[in-house]
Amino acid sequence: MTDAINLPTVLVVDDEKNIRKAIEIALSDDGVHVVAAQDAASALRILHERIVDLVILDIRLEGIDGLTLYRKMRRTASRSQQSSFRATPP
Repeated sequence: MTDAINLPTVLVVDDEKNIRKAIEIALSDDGVHVVAAQDAASALRILHERIVDLVILDIRLEGIDGLTLYRKMRRTASRSQQSSFRATPP
């Protein structure tokens, strides 16, 4: 088994379990360590606890929507992390 510490880490944020799982399976098959969150609060907690290389974010989250979460992530990220934030249209 590959050591997850040496793999790139992707945070997948989606309130639909089936979508989170499908993305996790696809990325894991390509050698990526995936961390998943079902809502904005969980995503922010994960980002506070660890550094991730990429965030795949559902724009239409229940509760705090994805765009609001994106803005919160940008505000709370360190300067080096901010350079990796990009938004693409749906």
